[in-house]
Amino acid sequence: MEKREDLIIKVTFFKESGKYYTHGKVNIGKARSWEGNDSFKQAIVDNQTIVSDSWMGNMHVVTEDLPENMLDPNYSGFSSRLIFDHEFKGMKQTGKPKG
Repeated sequence: MEKREDLIIKVTFFKESGKYYTHGKVNIGKARSWEGNDSFKQAIVDNQTIVSDSWMGNMHVVTEDLPENMLDPNYSGFSSRLIFDHEFKGMKQTGKPKG
């Protein structure tokens, strides 16, 4: 099964203290968390328009699937993930966000 090129997921931001900050949707394209490289995190950095660029290295991120993705019979699912603030340290936006 081919990966969707336009996968949109829910992304929730938490302050370093663990307090909820905000959430929204991010297009991660073909990047997936289980691939073992930074492409998934980079897709979040590049495509999120929810918070300012100063969040990288200062906020934890929880990624989740969207219920509407399950309506696609060819969709194979997405694994939720907690990404700690330090995992984004030093990352920079590399391009324009995908709509």
